[in-house]
Amino acid sequence: KSIIREQGDRMISSTFRRDELKERRTGGSTGEPLRFFITRKEFEEQIGVCLRANALVGIRPGDPMAKVWGYDEDMTLANAFSPVTGRVYLDAFHTDGAELERWVRWLNRVPPKMIYGYTTAIHQLAQHLRDTRQSIPGVRVVATTAEKLFEEQRATIERFIGGTVVDMYGCHEVPRLASECLHGRMHVAPDAAVIEFLPLDDGAQETNRIIIS
Repeated sequence: KSIIREQGDRMISSTFRRDELKERRTGGSTGEPLRFFITRKEFEEQIGVCLRANALVGIRPGDPMAKVWGYDEDMTLANAFSPVTGRVYLDAFHTDGAELERWVRWLNRVPPKMIYGYTTAIHQLAQHLRDTRQSIPGVRVVATTAEKLFEEQRATIERFIGGTVVDMYGCHEVPRLASECLHGRMHVAPDAAVIEFLPLDDGAQETNRIIIS
């Protein structure tokens, strides 16, 4: 990642013009977000993969949603239009009590059918709702991603946010590699990327490295 950051636009293939590409950034859950570029066709294919994963849990295009992610800008203006767009944006990197209270106000203003985003931040929201004895109406699905979901987190989220918790494995580079359905089964998306499960170098049989290309 450090090499990609240092080399910048030199990493872009000469096959493509810079103005033909769409800039993307990783969520930054493991540190500084990484800037990279994809083609418009690639972007549209990724949207299709995400819509299919949402459909697995009964969420359709146009349903109100909230996204808990790492944003590098203030999303207050975007949230001001949430009654029109049906989209609420919550910054996973700012989760103190006052900010979580703002989340609750936004989520009650435009109740989402689905909340999607970082596991830890969504779990913190559930704890805040528990501690303040508040609720969010209408949540059908909470989709966690970017971090490991522990069973105690799943139980807390389902109890205090509501809906069914499903785990979605993916990232900005390759979205929704695998998605859990409402029956608790994980569905791999072979058209999103090539996914290989290789044994660890120490010969462990029950643990694998996941190679994505």
